Amino acid sequence: MLAGLLLGLLSGLQAAAAEPLPPLPGPADPKGPYVSLGAGASWPQPIHYDDNQLGPLLPIQGTVLADPGFNADVGLGYDFGRWRTELSYVHRQAMITSSRWTVGPFPLAAAVADPVVSSNSVFASLYLDLPVKARLVPYVGGGLGYSVVKASATTISLRGVSQSFGGGNNGTLVYQAKAGLSFRASPRSDLFSEVVFQGAPGRSNGSLERSALSSWGLRLGWRFRFGSLQPAGVPAAGTP
Repeated sequence: MLAGLLLGLLSGLQAAAAEPLPPLPGPADPKGPYVSLGAGASWPQPIHYDDNQLGPLLPIQGTVLADPGFNADVGLGYDFGRWRTELSYVHRQAMITSSRWTVGPFPLAAAVADPVVSSNSVFASLYLDLPVKARLVPYVGGGLGYSVVKASATTISLRGVSQSFGGGNNGTLVYQAKAGLSFRASPRSDLFSEVVFQGAPGRSNGSLERSALSSWGLRLGWRFRFGSLQPAGVPAAGTP
């Protein structure tokens, strides 16, 4: 008898899972302006430095590592149907955990006054929605922007001789790429999760060269639409 009840319960669950979600009362491809809020974790990638001011036999080399950090963004966009454009502000913050420096074969001591590194960025992005069901919409996109990175100077020393470099507020061009999945929770609101890659090109300052800045992120968010909720197939008021 118990086995029969379990089989009946499993059959009911399978039948419920096979039923499609009820359709939304809004259009299949909503259009119009929207706002977006998101937050999550970021994983900064190692940064490499190379300085040849002491000659090719004594290169100064370093690698800076950071812990996973926090990122958040707010965006204002417009949905054209399959395509969306968005202007967004992104804040990222992480803690420098360690750095390794050498001059030729000799290790260097390194110190950072404040291990917190942060950035404030503005992006202009373009996205393509790829709906697979009425409520599930994968998307891909990317954008370009400008970022101001704030960090403390790094001081390296060897046998009582010290040198500091970096630090301050430094502006740079940045780029991002995203892949995500939206769930249309209501005609006006979407819930989404996305994987984000953000980067900035490498930079040279005299004899010092810095590798490209890059970070992976995972973000959860909410999108709210202000556009018309005219159902698909129903003509707008005043339309013959």
